[in-house]
Amino acid sequence: ANSTLIYFHKKYFEFYDIGGQKPERSKWQLVLNENEFNAVLYFVATDEFDVRDEENEFKDSKLQLSKLIFSELINDASIQSSRIPIVLMLNRCDLFRKRWEDKETLNVFKEWQPAFTGSGAEEALFFLQEQFLAEQKGTDVNVTPKQTCALETETMKAVWNAIRDSVLMKRLDELVM
Repeated sequence: ANSTLIYFHKKYFEFYDIGGQKPERSKWQLVLNENEFNAVLYFVATDEFDVRDEENEFKDSKLQLSKLIFSELINDASIQSSRIPIVLMLNRCDLFRKRWEDKETLNVFKEWQPAFTGSGAEEALFFLQEQFLAEQKGTDVNVTPKQTCALETETMKAVWNAIRDSVLMKRLDELVM
């Protein structure tokens, strides 16, 4: 797993990019067990709702595979016991919205997400967010969703602030217990 150190608001943050491809996922448990984390950022490429999994590991789209992996992550015993906050990064929303400029996208989206009853990009993003958040039901995991485009610095500043707040709340909870 690659590690990167970032200085933000007079604090250093160390990030581990473990990756979601099948060979990378086997490293997750090792990294989780060998390090103490304050939060987990889980990135979802929202615009890949109809892109097939090139690893042929899963018959559905990469987005569906991502949801399955997310479920495995938040149901992991070490995540459950550590009460690490999870930030669900619904990323590439700008590309998702751009795809909705094509009128055929609604039909394509409904083919891949038959339970969707809405008609627009914002409704579809909310639907995807709720699909991921439904995976946390019955767990003690705290998941905070954020819709982002990594290239928009203002959006990312808000995300950083939310992550900082989430970590602070976890620390306060630990002090109260």
